[in-house]
Amino acid sequence: SKDGGFGKMLNSLIKDLKTVANLANGPFDNCSSVNINHQKPTLEHNGKRMRLDFDFQLDDIRSIKRSTGYTINDIVVALFAGAVRRYMACMKDKALENPDGIKMSGLAPFAQPRGTRPGQVQNKMVFVHFSFPVGPATMKERLEKAHQEFDHLKRSMQVPLLRILSEAGTKLGLEKALAAENTKIWHRTSWVFSNVPGPRETMIVFGKEMTSFKPFYCNVLHQAIFFSYAGTMSLGLVLDTDSIKKPKLLIQCFKEELEAAKKETSVDDYKQGFSE
Repeated sequence: SKDGGFGKMLNSLIKDLKTVANLANGPFDNCSSVNINHQKPTLEHNGKRMRLDFDFQLDDIRSIKRSTGYTINDIVVALFAGAVRRYMACMKDKALENPDGIKMSGLAPFAQPRGTRPGQVQNKMVFVHFSFPVGPATMKERLEKAHQEFDHLKRSMQVPLLRILSEAGTKLGLEKALAAENTKIWHRTSWVFSNVPGPRETMIVFGKEMTSFKPFYCNVLHQAIFFSYAGTMSLGLVLDTDSIKKPKLLIQCFKEELEAAKKETSVDDYKQGFSE
């Protein structure tokens, strides 16, 4: 009914307002083997970073997509969450003793519609706060949670609300206040996370074939970027080694998670389970 639809929309709006209002003062992430910011009074860049990457075939992700019906973004989020869960198990993270209470969040850039101005390159986006599905024990559950999270974000008021607050604060000269609030949000977050589709075909740059493209960014938080190029997908990580003590182990955990997901989703009975 129309009343029911309006009620759902109103409840969603209220939920989004509360979420945005509480971002800077909400709970900290609690996976100690991944992020120890909750042990620090303020957010700081300690200068300790390690860069790692892992390449795999984009067709592997497309195959999982065909089997499950989920988006590529849903899949890489679920895979990454599963890899972190494996890493936490190896590190004997106590948060796994209460899977339902695990909190590991990220900031993802959401692009906004933008006007065009001749001779200018413009980028209009906001960083949206989201939760990784680390708690669920199975790939199927993690995929469903990832889909629910991003499907809601695409339709929610969080993106326009954050954009309005940012633009209004800037126009009112409140940049310092905005920066202080954003710092508190980042202090409570573990990852800056991106999934970027790149060129599908090999590019020629300065007369030579570009064989690979690997983006990295040294951020105040851990950075994870999935980037596809000419049939290959790359996971690029820049990790704070004070928090993640064994960076190479996390890469190994991702490899294992990807192989497990490929095997699980290739089984006919498993495919039927996803379609139910």
